[in-house]
Amino acid sequence: MTKVAMRKVLWVVLWTATMCAAEESTADKQEEAAGDLEKAAENKALALHRLDSLSLLVYTLLLVVAVLTVWLFKHRRFRFIHESGLTLFYVTVLAIFSDMGVESDMFALVFGESVLNDAVAIILAGTIDQYIPSAQSENLTFDIPALLSAIIRFFTILFGSFTLGAVVGCSSALLTKFTKIADYPLLETSLFLLLSYVSFLLAEFVEMTGIVAVLFCGICQAHYTYNNMSEESQLRTKQFFEVLNFLSESFIFSYIGVSMFVSHSLNWDFAFVIAALAVIVIARAAHVYPLSLLLNVKRRPKIPRNHQHMMLFSGLRGAIAFALAIRNTSTSQRQIIYTSTSVIVIVTVIINGGLTAWMIDLLRIRHGTDGAQDIPPQFQLVRDTDNEDTRSSVESEQVQSGMNPWDKSFLPRKWYNFDANFMKPLLTHATPTLMDTMPAFCMPLARMLTTTEQMTLSAGRNQRTNSAQEASAMDDRIMENPLSRGHIV
Repeated sequence: MTKVAMRKVLWVVLWTATMCAAEESTADKQEEAAGDLEKAAENKALALHRLDSLSLLVYTLLLVVAVLTVWLFKHRRFRFIHESGLTLFYVTVLAIFSDMGVESDMFALVFGESVLNDAVAIILAGTIDQYIPSAQSENLTFDIPALLSAIIRFFTILFGSFTLGAVVGCSSALLTKFTKIADYPLLETSLFLLLSYVSFLLAEFVEMTGIVAVLFCGICQAHYTYNNMSEESQLRTKQFFEVLNFLSESFIFSYIGVSMFVSHSLNWDFAFVIAALAVIVIARAAHVYPLSLLLNVKRRPKIPRNHQHMMLFSGLRGAIAFALAIRNTSTSQRQIIYTSTSVIVIVTVIINGGLTAWMIDLLRIRHGTDGAQDIPPQFQLVRDTDNEDTRSSVESEQVQSGMNPWDKSFLPRKWYNFDANFMKPLLTHATPTLMDTMPAFCMPLARMLTTTEQMTLSAGRNQRTNSAQEASAMDDRIMENPLSRGHIV
């Protein structure tokens, strides 16, 4: 081998070794950089975890303070905030009504109005966000086609969410009626909770409103499913939702208070806040009084004037309004709305909520012992006290048509009769059964939808009815025949 060839070989070997060393050095540097990046990511994740833990700790401590404050108000019986101490932390007017034992008619009016308001507010806010004028109307001040489209969308989402929630709620009633899951209270309670959440997720998936769907699902579950559950499951479910309701309300109002100091989306416009407060009061009065007047045309009993005043006063702005305002604060106008909503929530909770007990006394609305006896005698339910089974006694209530507490207007009367004759026998173990209320040609279907428990209750009810009729007939014969009465004596 010549010297030139040897030099070439040595040069190639040297070059190869140098390249290998450079590649190893680069790989080491890349591994080191990757290790530093991974360490930095771990440190960032740890810092975020500590920050999240601190935030949760602060809100948890605020909830602890809320619980202790409510206890202090209950223990010391502060008059301004009412002896229950529910106003600032347990803030809903309905909670105060319930604690004070306000008459049921007043409670039902405020509850129904608040539920409907929440549902309409949620859907209306979404409809306004989706409002898109047509391209041809850019220079116009009013776009009729876009308005009609928004109206159609509003009612579609409203009735779609209502229907979906009601279907899920009634399905849960059928499941608890036709299965023996009541023998396992833990599974029954779990099924109740999970199906409630299913209605929310299903509505969100089909682009409806989950909150409205779960609201109507809960109404159906409370009216039907709850009556099919075992006593242990009823107690568990009731206590779970009571705790969840208290903690959720306390958290959201603590969050509203904290956000007023730490939020970066605040944009103050005091003139807008004052104008909004005035418009809210005027708009509420413009709805409460005319609608009450319209309802009183055929309603029995009529809505009294003091109830109307209380409905006007009890219009608290709370979690729903705040949630709708905070979900989008990207523009200055939206930030003004968010700030104004937060202020209005705080003001109405402190003023309206703080004076609720005082206003109830001022308007002379019955509460406590008086409120528990607010149903007139002609609307009282007659219970069969001989039955030891609670559910059996509830279902054995003898209510004459036109003489029940729901006979206040045309639609409630019609719904009550339909519900008692068809919906309750279908979805619960209530009596009379579908075999008693449906036409004869539907008897096979009615028999299939009637459970053994319903048939047993129906047989017992018929037997007690016959016994009562025989006793009444005997009393009539005795009263008509004095000789037989003296003989018996």
